[in-house]
Amino acid sequence: MIVQGIYRTKLEKYRVLVDDRLRQAVTEEKNPRIRALLWAAVENGRRFRPLLFILTYKLLGQEPDACAYELAAAIEMLHKASLLHDDLIDGDDYRRGKPAFHRRYGPEKTIIVGDLLVALAGTRFQRFAGPELTGDWLELYRKLCYGEFLDVISGDEEVDRPFIEAMIYGKTAGFLEFILGTAAALCQAPPSQQHLLAAFGREIGFLFQYLNDWNNWSGRESAIGRPAGSDQAKGRVNLITLLQQEGMAPEAIEEHLRLVLAAHRQKAGQLLKSLGIKNKYTAFLGRLLNRRETDWYWTDPDG
Repeated sequence: MIVQGIYRTKLEKYRVLVDDRLRQAVTEEKNPRIRALLWAAVENGRRFRPLLFILTYKLLGQEPDACAYELAAAIEMLHKASLLHDDLIDGDDYRRGKPAFHRRYGPEKTIIVGDLLVALAGTRFQRFAGPELTGDWLELYRKLCYGEFLDVISGDEEVDRPFIEAMIYGKTAGFLEFILGTAAALCQAPPSQQHLLAAFGREIGFLFQYLNDWNNWSGRESAIGRPAGSDQAKGRVNLITLLQQEGMAPEAIEEHLRLVLAAHRQKAGQLLKSLGIKNKYTAFLGRLLNRRETDWYWTDPDG
């Protein structure tokens, strides 16, 4: 798959640097038992969010410095904290084919380690980004919590598309919006470019969440321990379940999803073009936007 190949080649050197910063952040913890748990929580992953942060620097013609990689590590720590809590709340026993953290260490340690990661990530972000951006970081965390809350109550609410979009924005799209917009701000890009990059992040956030929901529904995730339709079986609400409630047939749902994905792809492509930047990094992102849905999905033992 093309995206898997890119992760294994072009992005690998940046991924290694992010991993090094994560390892350094964890080793600062003096208690060996806590240190081991923190590392167990962060050691695996594709590092999609921190890599987007680093690639934004490259796109804007700047070389990421040590500070940028520290911030990338903070972003990954916050993301991992959200996954720990999300898996526990949702009762997901597996993540990327491996037992979820709460299955290995129990719910109590999962809650505490997640909270610790939030604190460590926030401290690191403030230290390396400066106080002027700390408010944005806190707002990001509020959005994550709000999105998770909407997810939790969705089974008890009358859900419509604005509700689902608000949930996705809080849990996913708002995070990517923050990542690209913050990187652009730290690069001192013009305000117009900061806005465009943040909006680009928001669009790909929606794109990836809809793809994730589709992957679960279609059965692509069965190879990593999540049976087809497991989200629906657990009563989770997303665009697919809403379309099912509206009486839409499976074939019509797939066609509708293709149209939704195409709309977000088109908007993201327009935002990228409006940046007025032509280099190998904008070309790279443009190519990724046009890949098939299945190219964004693969089973990965690294999580």
